[in-house]
Amino acid sequence: MGEGHPHRATRRGCPSPFTRTTPVGGLFGLCIPSLATVFGLVAELWCHNRAVNRERNAQYDAFISYSHALDDKLAPAVQNELERFAKPWYRPRVLRVFRDEATMGANPGLWPAIENALRASRWFILLASPEAAASKWVAKEVDLWLRERSADTFLIALTSGDLAFDENGEVDWSRTDALPEVLRDRLPHEPRWIDLRNLNKVEHIDREDPRFREAVADLAAPLHGVDKDTLIGGHIREHRRTMRTARIAGTTLVVLMLLATAGLAGSIMFQRQAEQEGNRNLARFLAAEAEVIRERQPGLAKQLSLLSYQMDREAGRDALSNSQQTPGVINEGQPATDLATSSDGRVLAISTRNEIVLRDGRGTGSGRIDGQLVGPIALSRDGRTLAAATYDNAETGPVSGSTTLRLWDITDLTHPREIAASTQNAAITALTLNDSTLYAGTAVGEILLWDVRDQAPTSLPTLGAHAATVDSLAVAPQRKLLASMGVDGKVRLWDVANAASPVPVTELAGAAYERRLSEAKPLHRVAFDASGDLLATPGDSEDGDDKLNLWRIEDPRNPRLSSATTEDSGFGPGGSSCWEGVSSLAFSPANQHIVGACGVNWQVWSYGRDNPDVIGRGATSTAPSGGMQGNLVVFDPSTSRRLLQATDHGVLVWDLSNAAQPGAKSFLPVPPAPGAKISYRAFGQRHLIAYQSYSGGPTNTLVDVTDPQNRALLGASPAPNMYIGQDISLSPDGSMLAAAEVISEDGDVGVRLRSTADPEGEPLSTITELDNGIGVLAFSPTAPILVISDYNGVDANNHAPPTLRMYDIANPRQPRQLAQLPVTVTSVVFSPDGAALTASADRTQSIPDEKRAEVWTQLRTWNITDPANPTELWTHDLPARDGLAYDSFEYRPDGALFAMYTSAGLLQLWHVDQHRLVGEPVNVRVGESGKLTFSPDGTHLALISTTDSSEQRIEIWDVSVPGAPVRQFHLPSAGASFYSFAYSPDGRTLAVTRADAGVDLWDTDPSRIIPELCNAIGDPISPQQWQWYLPNRPYAPPCQQP
Repeated sequence: MGEGHPHRATRRGCPSPFTRTTPVGGLFGLCIPSLATVFGLVAELWCHNRAVNRERNAQYDAFISYSHALDDKLAPAVQNELERFAKPWYRPRVLRVFRDEATMGANPGLWPAIENALRASRWFILLASPEAAASKWVAKEVDLWLRERSADTFLIALTSGDLAFDENGEVDWSRTDALPEVLRDRLPHEPRWIDLRNLNKVEHIDREDPRFREAVADLAAPLHGVDKDTLIGGHIREHRRTMRTARIAGTTLVVLMLLATAGLAGSIMFQRQAEQEGNRNLARFLAAEAEVIRERQPGLAKQLSLLSYQMDREAGRDALSNSQQTPGVINEGQPATDLATSSDGRVLAISTRNEIVLRDGRGTGSGRIDGQLVGPIALSRDGRTLAAATYDNAETGPVSGSTTLRLWDITDLTHPREIAASTQNAAITALTLNDSTLYAGTAVGEILLWDVRDQAPTSLPTLGAHAATVDSLAVAPQRKLLASMGVDGKVRLWDVANAASPVPVTELAGAAYERRLSEAKPLHRVAFDASGDLLATPGDSEDGDDKLNLWRIEDPRNPRLSSATTEDSGFGPGGSSCWEGVSSLAFSPANQHIVGACGVNWQVWSYGRDNPDVIGRGATSTAPSGGMQGNLVVFDPSTSRRLLQATDHGVLVWDLSNAAQPGAKSFLPVPPAPGAKISYRAFGQRHLIAYQSYSGGPTNTLVDVTDPQNRALLGASPAPNMYIGQDISLSPDGSMLAAAEVISEDGDVGVRLRSTADPEGEPLSTITELDNGIGVLAFSPTAPILVISDYNGVDANNHAPPTLRMYDIANPRQPRQLAQLPVTVTSVVFSPDGAALTASADRTQSIPDEKRAEVWTQLRTWNITDPANPTELWTHDLPARDGLAYDSFEYRPDGALFAMYTSAGLLQLWHVDQHRLVGEPVNVRVGESGKLTFSPDGTHLALISTTDSSEQRIEIWDVSVPGAPVRQFHLPSAGASFYSFAYSPDGRTLAVTRADAGVDLWDTDPSRIIPELCNAIGDPISPQQWQWYLPNRPYAPPCQQP
C-alpha cells in the first residue's frame, strides 16, 4: 500500500518495526529482535492507531444495503472480507462496514438507527438485485444517501438480475431490473459496479476463492483510496508479514517482558483512543435516540442531545441544534392540572389531581401533599402559604357537592404544615390569593373571601358576583383590583382596597366557556399585567370562537378595549380563532408579552410598551405529540424567559427569550417583503442588518443589532415592488447602504446611496439612468465599485434590453458609470479579490417547430481588473429549465472554491484556479433548491433545502473538506418559509428572513446555545434513565452546576 493511502494503518512517519534483527547467541540460538526493533513495534502500534482515529471522521467506512431475502449469505461474507482485506496483523479489522443485521442486533427495522449509520458512513455499497430493487427499505436508504452525499461515493455490486448500459454509458432502464427506481437520473456517468452473480449461486463462500478475492478487491479499492493492483499487493504483503510475525512472536515476548513499562504506556494510549471511539459511538446513539423520543419525551430528548454533544461535538451537533425548540419537563409522567407560583418564582406548586407537588425555584428541592383529591390551587405572593380546594367525590367534582378549602404553611417545602380547613356547601371552582386575602369562586356564582393574615383565617362577607359559575379569578396587587369571570363570559372588576367590603367597579363582555367544566382542569381566563393597567380576557371573534381581548383599565370605571384587529389578536397562523375555548391567559412579568392557552396550543402576543393598541402575534406552539394535552400556561416570575405549560404528562418548560421564534436569540418583528434580500455587515463596533420589509408597503429597513436584545431601527425608506427593485446591499465596511427606492410621487425608481451613520438624512446620491428596474445590487469587496442589473422581473415591463452596469463610487456623491454589458442578469457575485465578476445570465433560444422558446441559464465570468473594460473569462451553460432560476452561487471567502445550488436541488462544489472552474464538481443532492451562503471562515455553507414532506429548512453543511461535504445540522423552524439569510461578520449568528413574520437571528455557536438550552432544562435525567442509556458511567446530568 502506498504512503498516500488515506485509510490504512501504514502512514508516512510510521515505519515498520520488522526492519532488522540482531543475531544473539543464547538459548536455542534464536534470532531475537533488537531493542530498537521492539521499541519500533510499540511506536508503530501507537502511531498507526493515532493516525487511523484522527483521520476517520466517520464511524463506518461503508454501508451495505441489500435484500435480506436474497443476499443473506453473500452480504455477511462481503462485509467480513472487506473488513479484513489487507489487514495488518495487529488489528481486528482494517475497515468498519455497517450491515443492519450484523450491527443492529435485535432491532434491524429501527429506521433512526439506520439513518444514523448512513450519515456516519463514507461509502454506500448496494448489493443490486430485483429483490433489492423492490425493497422499500433499500429505496429509502439509497434516497437518503443521494440526498446528502455525492453519487461518486456510491458503489454497485450486482448479485442477481440485469444491469445494462447504453452506448453513452448511461443505465438502460428498459433492460435493467436490479436497481431501485429511486436511482433513475441520479447515477453518475458509467457508475462503479462489479458483477457478483456467479458468487451468489455458491452455497458456501470461500474467502480464498480467487473470484471472491478479486471482487472484494474491486469494492475495497475505492474505500482504501488506492487502485486495485496496489491493494492486492498490499494484501499479499500483509499476509506475509503476519506469517513472519507469528514466527518471531515467541522470541519477541521475552524482550517485551523486559519492557513492561513501555508496553504499559502504549496500552494506556490505546485505551485512550478506544475510549474516544467508544464515546463517539455512544454519542451517535444518544443523538439518534433523542430524535426518536423528542415528541413523546421532550425533556429527556433535550438532555440526551446535550450529553451527545458533550461526548462528541460532531456526533451531537444536529441534535443540539434541534433542541432549541424542545421544552424541558418538570415532574415528568405525572399530570399537571393546575399551577401556582410565588411572586419571586421561589416556589412552584403543581396539582396532579391526587396530590400537590412543591418545588423550589430551581425545580430541585421538593415536597408533597398527598391523600387529597385536588382542584384549583393558589400561592401567596411570598410563597409561604398554599391554598387548595379538595373534593370528597371524584365524580361530582366542583360542579356539585361540598368542597373543603385547606391552607398549609409551606415555609419548609419538605414539611408542609396544614393550618386550616373549612368545608363549604358550594363547590369551589377558582382560587386566587394575595398576602392578606383568599378569594374563592364557586359553582353558584358567589365569591367567598377570607382574611388569612393570621394562623386562623377569618371569613369575610360573600360577594354575589355572577349569575353563572365563577371559573377564573385574578388580583392586581398594585391597583387593589380583583377580576372575576363566569362561564357565561361576563367579566367583573372589583375594588378590593377594603377586602372586608369589595366594591363592584364595572362589567366587561368576554367569551363564554361552553365546554364542560372539569375539576381536573381549573381555568385561568383573566390576567392582569404587572402594573395592573392592562387586563387580558378571552373575547368572541366574528366566527363565534375565542380571541384575545386586551383592556386598558387605567381608569377602571371606564375600561377601553384595545383597537387591535381580530386578525392580530386571534390564535395561530393567520390569526385563526380558538374553537376549543381559551383556558388560560398570562402576562410576562417583564416583557410586553401575553400568552394564551387553547387546547394543546399556546399563542404569544406582543403589545406596544407605550401603545397597547398595537398588538402583534408571536410564536404559536403545540405540546409535543404522544397524547399530551395542555390546559394552562404561566410565566416563571423569576425570569421572563421561561413559560410553564401544564399538561397531562408533566409541566413543560419553554424558553421564550424570543417570543416570536423560540430557540432563536432575537427577532426583528417587521415582516420581510416577498422575496426579500438581506445584508449583514459591521460598521466599526456596530452590527447592521439591511433588508426589504413590508409594513404598509415595501420598505428598505436598516437595523442596529449590536445588542440583539435591544435592536434599534436606524432608517426606513420606501421601496418598489419585488419585480421593479428587489435588492439591497451594505458596503463591505458597512458605511454605505445601496437600495432600490421609490424616488418620486409618480413611482419612479432609482438606486440611492445612503450613509449608515445618517440613514434618515439626505441620500449621498441617486442613480436614475436605469431603463427597466433594479434586479441586482452588489458592492465590490476590494474597490469602490457598485454593480447594478438594469432588469425588471416582469419581462413585458423591460422597456429596453436589460444590461449589467458598473459604477465608480469612489466619490459616492457623484457615481460614475464605467461599463455596461448587454446581459440579462438575475444574480451576481464578486470573487473575493474583486478581480472577477460572475453572473447568472438568462439565454433564450426559439424553437419554431414547437412554437416555444427554450430558456436556460449561463454562468458568465468577466475579468474586471480594468472595470471600464471587462473581458470575459469563461461561460458555463446550465440545463434548460421551465421557469426555475439557477441564481444561487457564491465564492468561498478565500476564492479557491465555488459553490452553486441548482433548481434541481443539486449542490455543486468547484475548485477555482485563476478565477476559472477546474475539473469536475463534487455533486451532492440536497433537495429542492434555495439560497446558499458561506460562513466568513469558509468552513460551512448555509442553504435552504426542502424536505420530503415539502417543508423548507435551513441546513448548515461542513465543507472544510470540499471533496466530502457533510450536512452538520439544521435550524428547528418547522412549517416556516424563508427568502434569504446572511451570516454575521463574526460568523456566530445567522440572520434569516422568515416569510410573513420577520427576521430571526440564530446562534450558530454551540457555546452560546447550550446556556439557553439549560435555561429551560426542567428536571434532570433520572438515575434510572441514566443507567439505561449510560450504564457504568458516573451519574452527571447536563446543566447541573458542579
